[in-house]
Amino acid sequence: MPSVAAKREVPAIVREIQARVNIAAVRLARANSALLNLPTIPTYNWEMDITGRIGGRKAPEGEGYIQVVAGVDVVARPGAEAGGSKLPDAATISCDFGIDYFIQDSEFYKTINDADVLRFGSLNGMYNAWPYMRAHCQAVAAAMMIPLVIPTFRPDTLFPDLARTVEEKIKADGRAL
Repeated sequence: MPSVAAKREVPAIVREIQARVNIAAVRLARANSALLNLPTIPTYNWEMDITGRIGGRKAPEGEGYIQVVAGVDVVARPGAEAGGSKLPDAATISCDFGIDYFIQDSEFYKTINDADVLRFGSLNGMYNAWPYMRAHCQAVAAAMMIPLVIPTFRPDTLFPDLARTVEEKIKADGRAL
C-alpha cells in the first residue's frame, strides 16, 4: 500500500526550484515562550499540539535569492488520566526560522514569482527548518523542565494540509499561478 507521501503531487515549478536552489542561510527570526501553569505533582506524561505556518517570497533586493519563513507553535500540557478530561495548557513555545535560498540560474530566477516560492516553501521550507525548530522547542521545553519530545519531521502526519492550505491562500489572494 503506498504511503500518503507517495500520493502527494509536487507541482512542476517546485521540482524546478528544488533542482536549482541552494540554502544560503538559516536563522532564528522570532521566538516566544511562556510557562503558564505547572502541575503541583511532577508528571512525565505530557501531551502537545503542534501547528505550523509558512511564508515565502522573492527577496526584494536580492537578485537570485528567495526567502522562506517557517514557523511552529507548540502547546504543552500534562497528560490526562485515561478517560479524563484535557488538562490546562502548561506552556507555549513558538518560533519562526528564516531560510535564504540562492538560485544561481538568473534566467530561471526571473521566471518565478512569490506564489512559486510559497509553494516551494510549503514543502522544502518546513523540511529544511524543522531540525532548527525542533531543537529550539526542545531546548526551551527542557529549560522549563517539561519533558517534551518533538517528533521527527513527517509532513503528512504533522502538517497534512499545509500544501493544500497554501494553494487555497494563493488562489484567494489572486497571486499569479
